Amino acid sequence: KLAIPVILTSMLTQHAWAKSTTHDVVVVGAGSAGLYAAKTLINDGYDVLIIEATDVIGGRVKSHTLGSTRIEMGAEEHYLATGNNPVWTALRSEYGNSVYVDSYQGSYVYSMDNSTNTCWDNNTAVIKCSNDNDVVDTDDVFENWYWEPSNHNTTDTMAESIEREYGVDSGHRAYHLYNEGWAGGNYATSLDKIGAKALALQDYEWDLSDGDPKVIGDKDLGYLDALKTVWWDDVVANSDLLLNSPVVGIDTSGDDVIVTVANGDLHAARQVIVTVSIGVLQAEIIDFTPDLPAATVSAYNGIGIDMGMKVAMRFSSKWWETEGALSWLVTEGLASACWVPSDYKIGSTDNILMCYPMGDNATTMNAIAAAAGGGAAGDTAIVNAILADLDVTFPQALGQASATYLGDSVVQNWGAAPYTRGVYGYAKIGTFTGNNNNNSKRLDLQAAVANNRIFFAGEASHNTHPATVVGALHEGERAGNKVDQVNGNPNNPPTLPGPDVTDPVITLNGNATMSVVQFSAFTDPGATASDNRDGDISGSIQVSGSVDTNTLGDYTLTYTVSDAAGNSDVATRVVTVSEYVDTVAPVITLIGASSVTLEFNEAYVEQGATADDNDDGDITANIQTSGTVDSSTSGTYTITYTVSDAAGNEGTATRSVTVGPEPGITLIPSKSLYAPGEAIAIEYTEGSGSNRDWIGVYPADSVPANGDSGAAEANITLWSYTNGNAGTITNWQNSSILPEGDYVAILFSNDSYNFYGEKGYFSVGTDPSQDVTAPVITLNGGSVTLDLNEAYVEAGATASDDTDGDISASIQISGSVDSSTVGTYTITYSVSDAAGNSASTTRSVTVNDGVVDPDTVIVGSVIYLQSKGRLVIIARSSDGTDVELTVEGYGVMDTIHPKKPDRYRMFLYLDQADVPSSVTITSENGGTFTKNVTIK
Repeated sequence: KLAIPVILTSMLTQHAWAKSTTHDVVVVGAGSAGLYAAKTLINDGYDVLIIEATDVIGGRVKSHTLGSTRIEMGAEEHYLATGNNPVWTALRSEYGNSVYVDSYQGSYVYSMDNSTNTCWDNNTAVIKCSNDNDVVDTDDVFENWYWEPSNHNTTDTMAESIEREYGVDSGHRAYHLYNEGWAGGNYATSLDKIGAKALALQDYEWDLSDGDPKVIGDKDLGYLDALKTVWWDDVVANSDLLLNSPVVGIDTSGDDVIVTVANGDLHAARQVIVTVSIGVLQAEIIDFTPDLPAATVSAYNGIGIDMGMKVAMRFSSKWWETEGALSWLVTEGLASACWVPSDYKIGSTDNILMCYPMGDNATTMNAIAAAAGGGAAGDTAIVNAILADLDVTFPQALGQASATYLGDSVVQNWGAAPYTRGVYGYAKIGTFTGNNNNNSKRLDLQAAVANNRIFFAGEASHNTHPATVVGALHEGERAGNKVDQVNGNPNNPPTLPGPDVTDPVITLNGNATMSVVQFSAFTDPGATASDNRDGDISGSIQVSGSVDTNTLGDYTLTYTVSDAAGNSDVATRVVTVSEYVDTVAPVITLIGASSVTLEFNEAYVEQGATADDNDDGDITANIQTSGTVDSSTSGTYTITYTVSDAAGNEGTATRSVTVGPEPGITLIPSKSLYAPGEAIAIEYTEGSGSNRDWIGVYPADSVPANGDSGAAEANITLWSYTNGNAGTITNWQNSSILPEGDYVAILFSNDSYNFYGEKGYFSVGTDPSQDVTAPVITLNGGSVTLDLNEAYVEAGATASDDTDGDISASIQISGSVDSSTVGTYTITYSVSDAAGNSASTTRSVTVNDGVVDPDTVIVGSVIYLQSKGRLVIIARSSDGTDVELTVEGYGVMDTIHPKKPDRYRMFLYLDQADVPSSVTITSENGGTFTKNVTIK
């Protein structure tokens, strides 16, 4: 903005800024609160700098395309137009009333008792939630009980309050419905972190909407896309924006506010609005000089924020629709709560499941990701953990999550994001005190500090609808209006500051005290250093001292650094060399496979194992083996190998040996492949003198273990008694029709699940030799646009078939183009394979008249300042500043804006009675725009 005055050059030789700017107001954070604060100030005529730590705007509103569908990895829900909701009004005005649709469409589904009786809240469900008293109790908690403050003690968490009232503790079968489905799903935390009375006081005063939330229904439109269109693009165009610039310091020790970013650049302003998340404030990433008042620190530390993430996954089918459409699923594992955003995205052909691990589950997920190495590998580990949970959640779709997952997913880990550090604010014990929400840490955080120079705003500081985009917008607007009240002097930025007198800060990597075992290698983890002016100066750190790991004792390492101005900092680390103790168990390695299968009466041959120890080396000779195998009896046997080292550490390993079924008994399906809907017939022989009297049919991927009655009962598809020593089963006890898939028939002894004889394998499906797949046509190029009388050149197309290969030569082309006549023409390409399967596609050819469209007139602001009797108009043409703009009734705009050289500014001095309600601006290239006049 303003260059350093020449008179200061000699003073700042040793302390000059790497890059200096000065503005009326600095807004820290380009999320909803920060951008709306900037919008409010810009409308009041202020010169605003927005500083954002990441490389994008929008904050926790983040849209992403998965497959062909736009989904939300941040804020998703929209609330009805109560409580002065600007989003509702703006989006309906821009996109029409149909932009919003109902959000969660389908049934609520709750996994219970390790998924054995997962219930659905629809009338046709096998297990209805309304028949489960524990599930019914959760509805009473959510709808009637929790939000009444008198039901709770001030010092209780919600977990304690629910246990006292309903007897539901962490071991209760329905606890996950309260913890993951409610505390996680609504408040992005865990039940034992929410303050019971504090939450009731907060929700009792909720004023945003009483109806169910809505969502954006257009599959190609994201929340962030919409906000950029209606507001943010205009805000960015009319302000200065710095991306990838984490703020590390805010200094109000002088007359003005000095904001320091991580690279050492300084930015001066009269006021600063801080809109970073509560997680960032609590982590004290920003150094305030002087320190913030205790009341402010207590305020942001008194509001909860927790780990959390959204994980979106794309599948080849809606495998979860075992009993209807899914609205809201609560699992018993790490997936937590899930829904189907592709169901409400109109026209979407994707099958997307969004899961929402929060609080304790998010913490566990982060540990899983870290163990996998973080980054992309960590995200894959998170997705795999969710798939494993979903694989066992639906009794009628076991394993289908992993089987149908397309490998396409997005993980947005808000808790691990360095400049978010949490999902959104929640009420913990102490967030609200007293018997109403007037005594609130959120209200305390709204108080300006540093003599009305630092203001805080964000979703967490809104008192009646926190944790929402609307709350963030309202807080940004409140802070912007407060700045205008105390500043009142737009376009009056401060001058730049003087010398650097602030010491740099050294931060040790790892702990300040460390231990290392005698005779082992020690590697110094080092340290980093940052300076308010010079930024990262880690490369200037000097280290003195050393560690002798051969000698027991304590050693001190000293780290020293100085900035360019000579200010310095020192840190130390104490390393203790301690005596070695062997606590590592030896490792046993089996010779041969860990699982062995024998034929009936086949002799078992022990292959043995080897053992190795970190200290003792090869101790194979010390291995003890236990367990036996009876190959005359079908079943599974375990051989155990045990060994101990000289220090007494023990290692074990096991080998599983399975003896197959008794031979001589066969099951023979009448066909290896049955057509869909065809009755199944199984021929059997039982051998002599047997008591094997019934046959069961199972999916080939769900065969139970020998004797495993639980799995056998759960997965059986067909069954029937046998009638004598041989015969054919055609009439089954339950059904004779099976869906497509692979199956196996097994003969059992009477009233048990012990296998006998050879299994019979068959499949149900279509004959794969039949060609039913249509060929695929690929256009060379796409749509074509021609000028009038320009010749059309056919680019052609190619065609391929899964059976016939390249059949491009068989393509038939129809349609023509008359380039002498303006219009749009269609060329059609058709082809058939040898089996008669056909395909077609089209190319659009547009002939235009060559007339150039008018330019676009962009109007920044039209404001009448009553105190100065001045109408201020700021506008520009999309064709550049050499295009003449005329204000209808007032003449040509011929003055370039002094701070924004890409646009014009016009002052008109008028009596208020003469101020028009709107002005129309026309460019010489034909563009025009009309905008209402704002009176200030």
